[in-house]
Amino acid sequence: MSGWSETRTLVRANFRLERRTSVARSLLAGFIGSASQTAGNGYLLTSIGAVAVGGTPFTGGSGNVVASAVAALFLAQLGQGGLALGASAAAQLLVQVCAILGAAIIRHVQDIAGELGVGQAEKGTAMIFAFYRCPDQGEIGLRF
Repeated sequence: MSGWSETRTLVRANFRLERRTSVARSLLAGFIGSASQTAGNGYLLTSIGAVAVGGTPFTGGSGNVVASAVAALFLAQLGQGGLALGASAAAQLLVQVCAILGAAIIRHVQDIAGELGVGQAEKGTAMIFAFYRCPDQGEIGLRF
């Protein structure tokens, strides 16, 4: 932002982040009925997995919020499917890890294909669920 120092911007951003984090902590503590340091560990794999399956690279960079939301719904459906089948918690985690690993493998293969000029893979589009714009038609579609 023009006219603001970098330090002031970083302090304001961190302050806003901490306010929102404290509200989220309070809501989680109220939901589970007690406060502990490990209360959110069960949600960690799912939230990171949703972002990874949504197409954000592990090495950093930009991601797509809509694709991450679709991936979160996908992982939630995987969890519900496991519950419906009576799978154990370990089996459900294994399925989530396989989905995350599959997304990473697809991203890596498509990035290599893009570097080699094979197919139409473009850097940053290698994701399981990704909204993209067709270059010739200008429409937005869902890519698997």
